[in-house]
Amino acid sequence: MNCIITIELGTNAVRVFAFDLSGKLIGFAKGHYPTFHEKPDHSEQDPEQMFITMLYVLKNLLNDKVYPKKYVVSCICFSASMHSLLAVDKDGVPLGNSITWSDNRGKKEAADLKKLNLGTEIYTATGTPVHPMSSLIKIAWMKNNQPDKFSRASKFMPIKSYILQQLSGACVIDYSIASATGLMKSPRSTMFMSASFMSGSWPSITFSNLSLLSGEANIWVTSTNSRPPALCMGAFVVNR
Repeated sequence: MNCIITIELGTNAVRVFAFDLSGKLIGFAKGHYPTFHEKPDHSEQDPEQMFITMLYVLKNLLNDKVYPKKYVVSCICFSASMHSLLAVDKDGVPLGNSITWSDNRGKKEAADLKKLNLGTEIYTATGTPVHPMSSLIKIAWMKNNQPDKFSRASKFMPIKSYILQQLSGACVIDYSIASATGLMKSPRSTMFMSASFMSGSWPSITFSNLSLLSGEANIWVTSTNSRPPALCMGAFVVNR
């Protein structure tokens, strides 16, 4: 029997579900990780802690609920609570913590950009308001306040993209999260606009419209399956 695993990378916890192909719930597991608020308006999380927590929760669900019932995982689908920003070096190693969607440290950068015609042009092109929560403004803040980290960054990515890269080796982002960065030109575009309102060069931001990835790195699944499951990027989640 086949089943589908869904993984929600929430703001405070990871939630993992298993469903059969009729939509019936097979099992559920949850694990928490902390959010750090070292300064006012700062909100960060440790990407490695999030990744390890996700693996631990997933393995427990597989061993407790999925494998005992002889299910075979055909697909693992990911979602994330909103967008986040993680700077990585040329080898894909994180340059510190991930900045969460709720981080508001870029108030000055957002206010400065709003005063310029370029702010209106960016909003018109991307549909994303010029706001401290957008990835564009967080990157601008990093350039102004952490120039060494900024210069060492090879790519910026949300936490879900980082975890998918750890599992598959592919650097990808889904449309819903990409549209919240303040950098994607238009819905379903595969191009990011040039964020050149700050002087100096900007690290690359990789975007792809891939929706399914190889799951060849899923060692906890390939130990019992003849072939690895597909990895699906999914989208982001807004909790109400």
